[in-house]
Amino acid sequence: MKADPFPYMLLSIIVILILSIGAQAAEYREVNAEVNASNISKHIENSDDIYLDNCHIFGELNANKMKLETVPNPNLDRFLPLGWIANYPNENLNVIKSNITIRNSIFENITDFSSVYFSNSTEFGNTTFNNRIQFSYTIFNKDAVFSAANFNKEAIFSDTTFNELAVFSYATFNEPAGFSDLTFNEKAFFHNTTFNKEVIFLFATFNKNTDFSSTTFNDEAHCFIMNFNKEADFWPPESSENIFTDGKTCVFLMKSYNEGSRYIDANNIYFNYRKLYQEDKDLTDPSKWFDFISMITCGYGTRISYTLGFSAGIILFFAMLYRQSTTVSINSKNIRVPVKVYWEEPKIYRLSDTTEKKSIISFWDALYFSIMISTTLGSEWNPRGNYRKWVALEGILGYIMLGIFLATLLNTLVKPMI
Repeated sequence: MKADPFPYMLLSIIVILILSIGAQAAEYREVNAEVNASNISKHIENSDDIYLDNCHIFGELNANKMKLETVPNPNLDRFLPLGWIANYPNENLNVIKSNITIRNSIFENITDFSSVYFSNSTEFGNTTFNNRIQFSYTIFNKDAVFSAANFNKEAIFSDTTFNELAVFSYATFNEPAGFSDLTFNEKAFFHNTTFNKEVIFLFATFNKNTDFSSTTFNDEAHCFIMNFNKEADFWPPESSENIFTDGKTCVFLMKSYNEGSRYIDANNIYFNYRKLYQEDKDLTDPSKWFDFISMITCGYGTRISYTLGFSAGIILFFAMLYRQSTTVSINSKNIRVPVKVYWEEPKIYRLSDTTEKKSIISFWDALYFSIMISTTLGSEWNPRGNYRKWVALEGILGYIMLGIFLATLLNTLVKPMI
């Protein structure tokens, strides 16, 4: 009588499943401990999952010094034609198969995951990096989470690809950060992120919803030649006064701000764009001088305070020109009165003063006259001699500034309400 093979088959399947589960469950776990980076490297080489919580990590963590499988770099053809790249990417990427979860921890030394292919998820939530961190030419195939992370040294994410979620919400960058030529193929979150030093977004591509709401730039943010999916939602950042863009990105950000009724932010973006590009023009270029005049008189049509300030400056200048002043003279012959003070004749006189010589003109009289001329309201004063030419010049400038004021007022106050 033959034995029933079914129980043996069932037992074999159970043993295989148990072994498979045991193999999948291999994990390097540390909690509230001091960890040497070399231990992390060994477990990554073994493809063990990494779980560290509230750990202090010492030593350099460098994926390029690990013994890992490699795959051809799929982005190599895209990077090589860019002649401005100083360090060309590797032909192959090191493959990290581990699920990496490091939370509430501190990295004391350099962390280098450049030219790496992360096949599984990666998280560095609420983690502090006290030294340089680099993820250039890297591909995150699954979610990459850096929420509430603190970067106390330079952080480089240039030429990186995020195929799934990229989360930098509530992160703080205390030193310069680089996000050049990177691609977000899924949603990107920079909500409430703070950049305390310069940050560069150059050739960055956002293919899905992108959230920069409440993001703060406390230093200059250079956002040049950025590509946004027009069908995806975009939430623009705060601190628009520190954002500098090219023309294409300027138009996109202005549209985003205007749609959210954030007209001051839209004007800030345009002002910075015009200011940046006029500074690069040659002094012999007439358009540079036109741009400069446009900036100081009205902030390129975005700063009504500039117009009021420039107009006030014109009025004050001409008031000083018109006013009666004193002249000090030293008389060497008269020992008893070595210094004499003379009243210089005023440049304007009252219409009622037929002699044109005895008018006592104070600064306030001259200021009043200058205001009347600049605003073309007329006055009971007349200019003397050649000062009629200065009065004519001030009147012309007054007309010009009135036109600039109305145009700027329309752009900054009236237009948003239409």
